[in-house]
Amino acid sequence: MMYDYKEFDYPYNVVRIANECWEMYKDGTISQAGEHGDLMASGWMISTEFYKKIKQIGYEEDKYKHMAETLMNDVDEHNEYLYDKYYEPSETNEEDE
Repeated sequence: MMYDYKEFDYPYNVVRIANECWEMYKDGTISQAGEHGDLMASGWMISTEFYKKIKQIGYEEDKYKHMAETLMNDVDEHNEYLYDKYYEPSETNEEDE
């Protein structure tokens, strides 16, 4: 997914940073430790990185809340999609219950 700066009424650099954050999510640059290894980052983690990066270049976070929420929701939806596609529940033995 790439965000098109023409779709948002934001400066080009803000949308570029959103795209960078999405790529960092996809390639695993930002991840979270899990019981069985690194897990995909959550939407909250990616939106936090987005806020950090725009703040570093002098933009006010409040003006770009919608972009951060869009990014967060897209990441969470993608994680849900991946979970549904690849998660295999552990087998349980019904006799043990």
